[in-house]
Amino acid sequence: MHDSTRSENGTLPTDARTVALVRGATHTLELRRGAAIVAVEGELLVRYRDAALASLGQLAPEQRLHLQEGEQYVARERNCYAVSAMQTPGARFLLLKPQRSTRSVWITLTKRLSRAFAWLRAHPQQSDAA
Repeated sequence: MHDSTRSENGTLPTDARTVALVRGATHTLELRRGAAIVAVEGELLVRYRDAALASLGQLAPEQRLHLQEGEQYVARERNCYAVSAMQTPGARFLLLKPQRSTRSVWITLTKRLSRAFAWLRAHPQQSDAA
């Protein structure tokens, strides 16, 4: 079985963060769309409220998701999540940032290049021949 939490050389991706929990502890976080929670050790309980029902506040039903070791949950929308360990020794999980779309990479590259060209135009090179 392929482990998507590891890169080709066996190390963790640079955009991953490991979190360790003891039983009963809750880790709250805000995830962007496409970010993932990967259960590395132990069983996790992930709780969140549907963002479409945000106007209801605490009246919105709480969604619960059980993650077994090796399973992952990918956030479908930006939302707040509460992650807790369900077993006595605790649990560890990885937080993976969402993949950047190719479009956003091109937009960032275009902005950086335009700033570089603007700087070059504002600071023309002086030749030694003068």
